[in-house]
Amino acid sequence: MDLVLTRYGSVPNLGTFGELWANTYRFYTIEREWKDNQNNISCVPPGKYDLESFDSTRFGRTWCLVNHSLGVYKYNTNGRFAILFHPANYATDLAGCIGVGKDIMNNPKAGVTNSNAAFGKLKLILDNGCKNTLEIQWRHL
Repeated sequence: MDLVLTRYGSVPNLGTFGELWANTYRFYTIEREWKDNQNNISCVPPGKYDLESFDSTRFGRTWCLVNHSLGVYKYNTNGRFAILFHPANYATDLAGCIGVGKDIMNNPKAGVTNSNAAFGKLKLILDNGCKNTLEIQWRHL
């Protein structure tokens, strides 16, 4: 399945916000703001990624982004690694990964809502026995 994440805004000290489409299902996303692809504090660069199954000790079964040409790997190398989809409501809950939610919230602070439920739905969609990919792009206004 081919997923598309369109980032539409990045707010200093709050994070990067976007929409993730999987078939006809829309999720909202939260990531760290762009900081030159620095490990643990930046979102990853736009591009096309393979999504590979990953068993996380913290989040259980999930999927990680892999694109060797962008320096993003499944396991520890000299680049970014273990960039996962997982539950997260705020950018501060993340270390370079992507949090999914059902909606955007801005009160009491900016983030996404119902992350655990959204992540559960995303897992059902991705656990399809097929190759999954993710294209990350910026919407330029």
